[in-house]
Amino acid sequence: MQHQSDKKYFRLQSVKKIKVLSDKQKQECSKKLMHVFLDSVDLTKNIKSVAVYAYDSTEISVDFIAEALLEQGLTVSFPVIESGAMSFYAVKSLSDLSLGCYGIRQPKGILANKVDTFDLMLIPGRAFDTLGNRIGRGAGYYDKFLELHSCTYKVGVAFDFQVYSKVLPVESHDIAVKAVMTEKKFYKAD
Repeated sequence: MQHQSDKKYFRLQSVKKIKVLSDKQKQECSKKLMHVFLDSVDLTKNIKSVAVYAYDSTEISVDFIAEALLEQGLTVSFPVIESGAMSFYAVKSLSDLSLGCYGIRQPKGILANKVDTFDLMLIPGRAFDTLGNRIGRGAGYYDKFLELHSCTYKVGVAFDFQVYSKVLPVESHDIAVKAVMTEKKFYKAD
């Protein structure tokens, strides 16, 4: 068995547990996640620009949240990988997305609506702890983006079983989140 302090261990455990979930279970979790979000995040407090992500089969979907934010007239941006770095582009609806890099949906075509600063960013991860530490896929796209760009409130997003009470292994370049949101709970980082 691999040592539990190894980031790879947490990545593999998360993916293994997620793959057991049916599409129906994932969709139910995504709907519950939207309710946790709407109950926990005060959108009236200077939130105008939100970064979200287009999920894949190993992540919880934030599409219901993105649609709710768009309906409220907020700027909602999705990531695009360009020249080895992550950028975000605003969309008007989820129909503005098409399959892109890594088989993940991203804004279609060349869009002029690039966004660099956010009031709120929903960040996927393979594992989180209650201190806000995050283990991602391992490429460092979010850490590199956040090192260079401003985001007022960073919220990790995961299935509840991806949140650990024990401290995860972190490195100096890893950027923590202020809270972690799951289909069951909104954890404010200690």
